[in-house]
Amino acid sequence: MVQCADKVGEFSKNQDGGMTVLGLYVSVAMFILGGLAVDVSSLIAARTQLQVAADLAAHAALYSREKNSAADARADALALVQASFPNAAFGDLLTTGNIQFGTYNSASQTFTVDNTSSEAVYVQTERLTANNNPVASFLMQFAGYSEWDVITPSVFEVYRPRCLRDGWVAESTVDSQSNNEFQEGFCIHSNTVVEINNNSIFEVGVTVSMPDQNDLVMPPAGWESNDGIEEALADAYINLRILGQLDQILAGLFDEDSEHFRPYITDGTAVDLETGQLETSDFIPGRIHTFSCSGNERITIDANAATLQGVVLVTDCKVQFSNASALEDVVIFTTNTDDRSVMAPQGLRLGAIDECDPAGSVQVVTYGGFEVAAGLEIYSSQVIAKGPIQFAAAADGVYGGSFISGETIDATSNTLMGHCPNSNGEVFEVDLFRMVG
Repeated sequence: MVQCADKVGEFSKNQDGGMTVLGLYVSVAMFILGGLAVDVSSLIAARTQLQVAADLAAHAALYSREKNSAADARADALALVQASFPNAAFGDLLTTGNIQFGTYNSASQTFTVDNTSSEAVYVQTERLTANNNPVASFLMQFAGYSEWDVITPSVFEVYRPRCLRDGWVAESTVDSQSNNEFQEGFCIHSNTVVEINNNSIFEVGVTVSMPDQNDLVMPPAGWESNDGIEEALADAYINLRILGQLDQILAGLFDEDSEHFRPYITDGTAVDLETGQLETSDFIPGRIHTFSCSGNERITIDANAATLQGVVLVTDCKVQFSNASALEDVVIFTTNTDDRSVMAPQGLRLGAIDECDPAGSVQVVTYGGFEVAAGLEIYSSQVIAKGPIQFAAAADGVYGGSFISGETIDATSNTLMGHCPNSNGEVFEVDLFRMVG
């Protein structure tokens, strides 16, 4: 009996095989954690896919709505989602009933359905049991949760950046030299880099932006000599979609139903000019004028003695203005691609001096570049150039000016640039789209 008791005692103290039991506990715990990880990962992946589909559909619907009916825009968005997320793999993620147009209030962050509107869109993608495409569960099915319903919304709206109304905006470098003054509300933006020299003033409310503000090029003394520059800096990218829409703007100048048709044109039938040596008296107020050049010829316009008013000129020529020319209620549109396709040696005034009244504004559009040697004045007006924009010293009295370049903007010294709150009048604009919810 003693021997048996000794063996029982030895057995009770024996720890052989203990790690096997611990290993079972660890294995079970790892299985549970691994199963939860699979479920969570599956839910995150499904939600990400749904969000991508919702964002894709919202952008496509609002883009299509710009020129199409609400029904056609829904169909375009639905087709894009079905092509990207086939029903065979993902089920029916989106229906036309989950694409609603309307308006978006950024202050209250609310969307109001109005399917006659093209200002905003709400899209909701779904993986639901009711749709026979829920997200399957791996571990939680043993706890009674065999599948999950996942819903993701997306809201996009149309917007038009303030910088494209009053500012210098370019795809490449925007170079501002010394002794310039920028007043509240004005914007300097490059999709590449902004270069600033010394001794300029940036009032409160001025924006100087680029994709990374740390790329700003400025002399070391610039932080002290450029008043307000640090507060003005911001990170931003602006889609210059308007540069790809110039053909549509050109067509709109001849189409009375287009937003680009000018209100001062009373007869949309074009007048063919007989010569490229022009004075104000050669133009008929209220009419569209055309002139075509052979080769790389130039039109010259002398609008010094009398202001050129109430006309549109469409040409493929280079355009040169005489000294001290003045334009009001005018569009100059040239498809010439020369870097100096529109130029003036000195003293060009675009727009009426009218204390920010948008009436009398001028738009200069060129597939090439724009250059004024000195004395540029601009009031509630706009210059759009696929090529470079350059204006030299003493561009004083510059208010409500929109400069958009597909290349560079080079502005030298002693320039005054300001914002006009009413300068949105007749500038050419196109819609941009952004996600807001």
